[in-house]
Amino acid sequence: MKYEDMETLEIGGVPVLPILRLIASERLKHQESDGSDGAPWLHWFDGVTWTVRQAMPKGTTDLRARAVMKVMDKKYGLITGCHCGCRGDYEITELGADIMSRDYPGIDVSGY
Repeated sequence: MKYEDMETLEIGGVPVLPILRLIASERLKHQESDGSDGAPWLHWFDGVTWTVRQAMPKGTTDLRARAVMKVMDKKYGLITGCHCGCRGDYEITELGADIMSRDYPGIDVSGY
């Protein structure tokens, strides 16, 4: 997949780049706050403050949110994590990090 395709990639009407941006920014905030290298908790479900739904269009259903995250992982290889919702451990893969390094040229996201 070309980076240019990512700029417009949507899964079920949900743009992908805002989700990657959120995961990257939450990880950076997490690292800055406590110096850890672990991923912040980000679930797909709604009703919690640590959710990837912040980056999805308003009204995105649980089923669609879960499916989008699974497709980002299994089909495109942009993220990894648990899709059942038990852990909320979404992380960006090497491919996702490459895309983010183009989107955020001044930020080192190589630690993914």
